Amino acid sequence: MADNGKKTPTKIGKLAYPFQKKAEQGTPDAKPTNVDDARVYFQALSNASDGFYPIGANGQWHGGIHFDAQTGATLQQEDGVCCIGEGEVVAYQVESQYSSVEYSTGKALYSRGFTLVRHRLELPPAPAAKPQDQKDQDKTAPAPDSTPQKTDQKTEEPSLIFYSVYLHLLDWAGYQKLDAKKPRPGYWGDATYLVGDKAVDQDRTKNAFIPEGSGPGINLRTAENQYAGFAPRGVKLKLGDENPKKKGYFKITEVVSGTTYPDDVTGTYVFKGSPKSKEGLTLAGAEPTKDTVHVLSEPKPIKAGELIGYLGQYERYIDTNPMASARPRPLAQLDVFTADDIKGFIAKSHERAKQLDAKQKVLLKVDKGAKLALPTKADQQITAQDAVVAVGTPKAPSGWIQVRKGTLEIAERSTLGAFDPATNSYPG
Repeated sequence: MADNGKKTPTKIGKLAYPFQKKAEQGTPDAKPTNVDDARVYFQALSNASDGFYPIGANGQWHGGIHFDAQTGATLQQEDGVCCIGEGEVVAYQVESQYSSVEYSTGKALYSRGFTLVRHRLELPPAPAAKPQDQKDQDKTAPAPDSTPQKTDQKTEEPSLIFYSVYLHLLDWAGYQKLDAKKPRPGYWGDATYLVGDKAVDQDRTKNAFIPEGSGPGINLRTAENQYAGFAPRGVKLKLGDENPKKKGYFKITEVVSGTTYPDDVTGTYVFKGSPKSKEGLTLAGAEPTKDTVHVLSEPKPIKAGELIGYLGQYERYIDTNPMASARPRPLAQLDVFTADDIKGFIAKSHERAKQLDAKQKVLLKVDKGAKLALPTKADQQITAQDAVVAVGTPKAPSGWIQVRKGTLEIAERSTLGAFDPATNSYPG
C-alpha cells in the first residue's frame, strides 16, 4: 500500500500478448497485427526448441516460456518484447556485455538482463443493492454513529498482487548496435536528446553566442524567443516542459554531456522537432543503470503493450560446437508468478461471480462431454394464410412448441363433430 492510501499499482485492465503476429507473407503492404486468438501462440510455442512450462526440455521444473528463433517465425520479435498488462516496473538489470561461460569447445554467451513488473488484479465490483434489499438492510442495521464519517471513500475490492518478469534481455553493447530508430525502454529514465545532423544553425550574425569555428549546432532561446545560447553538435540534453509561448520549443533541464555556450544553459529553450522533421534534435534515448540489479526508488508506471526490451543471447553448450548452426541464439523468457494467496483469491472470485449480472460475464463454460451443434436452417415457412395445429406441449422455459402445418378452409361447425381438447382439434 502507498502512503496516500491508494493501492499500488493501478489495477490491471487491458491485457496484451508480448509480441504481435508477423505480417502475412506475400501480401503487399502487410503489417504486423495484434493477436486476438490464443491459438497463434499455441502454434508458435509448440515450435520452440526448449523452455517449456512447467517442465523444460531437460525434464526439470521450468517456471516460464521461451521465445526463440523458432517462435520468431510466427511472432514479430524484432520489435521487442512488450509488457503483458498495466502495472509498474520495480527493478531491472542491463549488462554492459553478456556474461559467458567457458567450455572446452568455446565460450557460450548468456544474458542476465531482466525487467520485473508488478501488477494488481482486482475483482469486479459487486452489484449495487436493489432498493428492497437496501430497505431490509436498513431495518437490521445498528443505529448510526453520531461521529461524522467520510463519504468519499470507496470500498476496496479484493485484489491479487502478481508479477511478470522478462529474462535474458539485450545487453548495452547490443543497444549500441541497434537501429537508432528503434525505441528504448521508457522506464530507464528521462530521455536524452542529441544535437546531431539535423542541427544546422551556424549564423553568428544572428546569434552572438555562436563561437567562431564551432561548426553547426542548434540555437537556444528565452521564453520570449530571444537568442540565449548555442549547443554544438555532439551535445546531449534532457528536456522538460514545452514553452507555452512558442510551440515546439522545450526547456533544457540538464546538459548530459558536451560543451554549450554559455556553460549554463539550463532554463533556456530549444527546438526539439520530431523524428520525421528535417531540423531539431535527435532522440538518443535514456541510458540505463548498468551491471547491477537496479531497484527503482519510485516504481515506474507501464501500460500493456509498452516496450520492455529486446531479446538477448542465451547460448548452450551444444551451441559452442564449431559445427553448430544456432549462433547467435536470441532468446527471451517470460514468467508470471505471485506470492499472494492464489487459492483464496480464486475462491473469492467464485463467490463474486455468483453475484454478477449475466451481462458482466464474458466467458462461457462448456462442460466436458457436452455436444455443440449449430442451429439448422428452416426447411419450411408459415405464412399468415397458413394454419397450424399443435402436436406437442410447450417446452419451458423457451416457449417453443411443435406444430403441424395445414391449410385454412371454411366449414360448417355441425360437420366437425365434438371438439377434442387432447388433440386441440375437431375429429371431423
